[in-house]
Amino acid sequence: MKADDIVRQLFSVVPKITGMFSDEYQITSLVRSGSTVTATTSANHLMSTGDYVNIVNALTPVTISSLTREIQITSIIRDGQIATVTTDGNHNLPDGTNLSIAGALQPEYNITTDINVTSKNTFTYLVNGLPASPATGTILLSLTSLAIAETVSNHDLTLSKRIDGKQLTVDIDGADQPEYNGVRPLIAVPNRRKFIYEITGNPSSPGTGAIFLRTGSNTRDYNGRFEATVTSPTTFTYQITSMPESPAQGAPLARVRNRISRSERLSRAADSYTRQPPGDYWAYVVLENPAPSQSRATVTDATARISIGTAFRQPRIEQFSVYVFAPTTDEIAAGLVRDTMPEVASILFKSLLGVKLPTAFSNHRHDGVIWSGEANVTDNPAYYIHQFVFETTVDITACDIIENEDSVAFRDIEIDYMSEFKSSDNIIMQSDINLDEDPL
Repeated sequence: MKADDIVRQLFSVVPKITGMFSDEYQITSLVRSGSTVTATTSANHLMSTGDYVNIVNALTPVTISSLTREIQITSIIRDGQIATVTTDGNHNLPDGTNLSIAGALQPEYNITTDINVTSKNTFTYLVNGLPASPATGTILLSLTSLAIAETVSNHDLTLSKRIDGKQLTVDIDGADQPEYNGVRPLIAVPNRRKFIYEITGNPSSPGTGAIFLRTGSNTRDYNGRFEATVTSPTTFTYQITSMPESPAQGAPLARVRNRISRSERLSRAADSYTRQPPGDYWAYVVLENPAPSQSRATVTDATARISIGTAFRQPRIEQFSVYVFAPTTDEIAAGLVRDTMPEVASILFKSLLGVKLPTAFSNHRHDGVIWSGEANVTDNPAYYIHQFVFETTVDITACDIIENEDSVAFRDIEIDYMSEFKSSDNIIMQSDINLDEDPL
């Protein structure tokens, strides 16, 4: 395990989560032309060509071609007091949806009610009386609190539950009717270019305007870690592989000059930190001394472990620490800085736990990184140091040790063996092979 590998792992994840360990700049515009994105910052970004930048919080616009609250009905058939509605195409409505039906010449069918979904293109509801069947007239179905949107390209929405259990939402903008706009609960996703979401009020249908969905991830489209080409003190460009609509939406940020480094030991890290401009958080990765497995179920004593015929395998624990330096010049007792360490722990856990770092040993099957403790190392009037300890294990196997002499290739083979076909006959067969001279 190398400190460089740990630092690179932190570089790839930490800036997506926080700007605590990097310089952060507001981006006023992100415009794509071909595969080139041009970013404009609100202040001098101080970057040079070849520097790496993390773009976060950029939202990709996806144009909505149709936004409606109406679904076309092909028939309404009554059986007793149950009316079965068949729609023109799949309605994809969830069970219990509230909607209004109007325009039937038989007024009993015209009602606002919750529905019982029976298939993708049928549902039922209760009617009063015994109106003629099938229903006649120009019948309209209107959703009372939902809207159906269709996009010109794949929206990449899903109804998979969020890890935190919160309601999934969509961000809509550009509709002339404000009831359609805003961050709204996502109700259904029939396919890659259609979704149903919740609205408030009673807007006219269909919706009008240059309507679009804002969608985004910190690992795709405009967001991610890129090599920058500087074009001016407030602009730079970078290359992407996808072709999102332009310009980007949201409140994108550029995070540069990550304050994450490595050190041979804590004292060297402290010396490095004091040479930096004051007022910033820094993180230093320090490799600790490796150790054999400390499990009581694993024998580590050499005389007890090694025996004839036993395949060599010994677990090796590799530890490392991430020392976080935080400024305390504005505090008397450093209590506020200490209170930020649980937040830092969450960031480091998301970046490191479970990650399988490269190993120098032959057996690449090893456990991922785990957290093994933390401590308040020291504080003084200028800064506070907090230690986060992590470890992983790797197996030392026969491929990592000096080979035994009996493992070299055979060169000369002599074999004598006897077979008894009858009790009176003893047949002895002999083989004498020299691999250096005899062809195989």
